[in-house]
Amino acid sequence: MSAPDLLGCRLVALERHDGDRGALTVLLGEGTGVEAAQRGFLLSDVPPGGVRGGHAHRRSHQLVVVAAGEVDATVSDGVGEAVVRLVAGGAALALPPLVWLTLSGFTPGAAVLVLGTEPHDDAEFVRSLDELRRLRARP
Repeated sequence: MSAPDLLGCRLVALERHDGDRGALTVLLGEGTGVEAAQRGFLLSDVPPGGVRGGHAHRRSHQLVVVAAGEVDATVSDGVGEAVVRLVAGGAALALPPLVWLTLSGFTPGAAVLVLGTEPHDDAEFVRSLDELRRLRARP
């Protein structure tokens, strides 16, 4: 799969083990970008046209895994943006800190698992693109 420039993000091939009893996919570990998760949540039942995310994180690395269905992930550095379609069973999206993420285009029944390296903290969120540009411009 040829990926667009994802502004410091990368698609991660998750380790998958298939067998008679189904598949087991490893979500945490070396190479995922989220070796030690402090937070995890599942997005599901997003209504048609619904949008999730719309912010960045100051310190947290995140791993976005589509568990069912498909979703569009739009990433931005405050200047440019890139969109990648994530599909269940496909690559996960690893995001470094200070990358804006918006999830949209959820198919019916889609479920998205997000793992992060930092616990929930409202001060961790970057809620405007202007603030993101200022933070990214710092040396």
